[in-house]
Amino acid sequence: MMSLASNPIWFREQQTWRARARRLPFWRRSRYLALPAVWIAILLGCCLIQLVSRSNMTASAWREVLEITLVASCYVQLGYLVFRGVIAGATGVVRERELQTMDTLLSSPLPPAELVRGKWMVAALPLLCEVLATFPLAMAMLGLIQVANPDYDRGPAWWAVGDCFLLSAGLIVFMTGLGLWISTRASNSGRATTQAVLYGLGVALGTYMVDLLVEVFTRADDFHAVASCLNPWTALWSIWENDKTFGTSSSTIGPHMWLGTLTAYVCLGCALAFLAWQRMRRPAQS
Repeated sequence: MMSLASNPIWFREQQTWRARARRLPFWRRSRYLALPAVWIAILLGCCLIQLVSRSNMTASAWREVLEITLVASCYVQLGYLVFRGVIAGATGVVRERELQTMDTLLSSPLPPAELVRGKWMVAALPLLCEVLATFPLAMAMLGLIQVANPDYDRGPAWWAVGDCFLLSAGLIVFMTGLGLWISTRASNSGRATTQAVLYGLGVALGTYMVDLLVEVFTRADDFHAVASCLNPWTALWSIWENDKTFGTSSSTIGPHMWLGTLTAYVCLGCALAFLAWQRMRRPAQS
């Protein structure tokens, strides 16, 4: 449990959120349940489509529905975290300027590194809680698949789900660090949010396009490996590729390429947080 002495920025933001939550409707207070609600909606949608398309629901049909739902939910989770992470980080520092509290924070005994750490935790920890809340849903899906097919080997799928959630955690580190860097450069919340959406589209679509163009126009495997490491969708597919239960064989994607993507995202996120810290040091030193 964090206190005022250990992390004052986090403590301050939590007290502000609790004061605001008393005036919000009940459904808006449960901010950690958005991503689990998306998973449940996808599961119910896939089951409804299966019921409408087939009258005879066999165990193998339900297993297929659950497998598709599990893989699709992991892809949706990455896309959700791309935009939620960068927007949550992008509104951290710039909002202090708009509320005219930035000068007070910079003149306080807190060093700029403590401000950056607190703002990063305010942006990242709620997203990590959402990801952890979806993990039991994924485990429940694997249990239902086991019930639908007693001969199903859940071991490789369990590791694949764990790898997906590790990749999600690395993506949160990167996107919140990117959002903090945007927040230290933007002049107002509107510009920060706009830039965050554009950068999110760049991560979601730009990395895929670069990976595709390198694969089409370049024969060198080294260039393709570097481009693939920045593509979260290829990294997620490499996880399911390694799980022989779900994926199909492919010669262009390494089964453990997601580890390179995870490492790259964590390093880039830390580098962007460092740049945000350097940006906040300048006003404090002047």
